[in-house]
Amino acid sequence: MAWGFESLHPYHSIPLKTNKPLANRAQSPFNGYNLGYNRVWKMVGKVRHLVNRSGRYHARLVVPKGLRKIIGKTELRTPLGADYRQAIKLLPGSVTQLQHIIALAERKSGQSYD
Repeated sequence: MAWGFESLHPYHSIPLKTNKPLANRAQSPFNGYNLGYNRVWKMVGKVRHLVNRSGRYHARLVVPKGLRKIIGKTELRTPLGADYRQAIKLLPGSVTQLQHIIALAERKSGQSYD
């Protein structure tokens, strides 16, 4: 297969290995295999409220300063286990429980903290 120098990869000046336009093929110009551009170029961000301490995952919320005397802690943590996938599944429920504890403390103090 001849190099198609008239067709260039849209993100780099790397020539494609074929004369077919990029719209008709979903292959990588690097090796000819389908890698999926979303997987190659996607940046992964940090998961909010998830911390890894010594190989164990925890859900973590910081307690607002005005509620620290009522709750008695500066942060609330719930263990989620050692497996990342399982921790991601458990995270929303754990964060909701921690937010509920903070909401009860807000109600007890009569003030709203955001």
